[in-house]
Amino acid sequence: MPTSRTVTAGQPGVIDLIADVGSFDLNVTADPTIGTAQVLITSSSDDDALLNLVDVEASGGALRITMPHGGTSTSVVQNSRVGGGVIQTASAQGNSTIIQSGRDVNISRAGGMNIQIGDGNVQNNVFIDGGGYSVSQSGGGVVVTGPGETVTVTAWVPAGSNLTFTSLSGDLHVEGGLKIVGTNTNAGDVNLDHVQDADVRTVSGDVRIRNLVRSADVRTGSGDVKVHGHNDARLDVRTGSGDITYSRNMSCSPRTVSGDINAVAGR
Repeated sequence: MPTSRTVTAGQPGVIDLIADVGSFDLNVTADPTIGTAQVLITSSSDDDALLNLVDVEASGGALRITMPHGGTSTSVVQNSRVGGGVIQTASAQGNSTIIQSGRDVNISRAGGMNIQIGDGNVQNNVFIDGGGYSVSQSGGGVVVTGPGETVTVTAWVPAGSNLTFTSLSGDLHVEGGLKIVGTNTNAGDVNLDHVQDADVRTVSGDVRIRNLVRSADVRTGSGDVKVHGHNDARLDVRTGSGDITYSRNMSCSPRTVSGDINAVAGR
């Protein structure tokens, strides 16, 4: 049975929502009928271990959501079943982590720069998603999440709130109007609904802004960018290989190395 917990902001009204979510997704609803912001963390497991990975701090007009980022050799392993068997051992030795699990699956990271699991492989300790398993790395910590073991983080905030979002591979999904949004992701996608100003940075994630009111600065390596906005909105966008699509009614400065640029009719 899924487990959950809820954290409420320390005061009513618009807030600064600050989220550093690692490989988990964040869903945000911004609505003028919401008086006080809340965050709901739900785990698909009946074990609180995954749920407790997410730290939410309410302080004044801010809500801070944080996934653990280890700077030592400590490893965090959350996975009730791997390959049909329960985890038998998980140990950290120096900067190495060795996990023995199930009947036919062995996961190991032994001082090198690679992690292998199932049919996936990751270089340089960043992220893996193979065979139904996912492994995220930050500092010296390792988080292993098995099939069906997930955490969902959902926030409800008053319209006009601000958002700062950081992730390794987690996606951001926003419904409703925010004032200022700043994002920095590795492989996570960024989906914004109605935003006044946005500063978006991603390596390979796609970026979608459905209604830009004033200005946006977007930088991505291989991700595609699609932005629609008001007639007086300004968009500055740079990509490496990603395509750029924007509504021609906006003021736009698009640049790409090898992607396509498409100006379309405004909505």
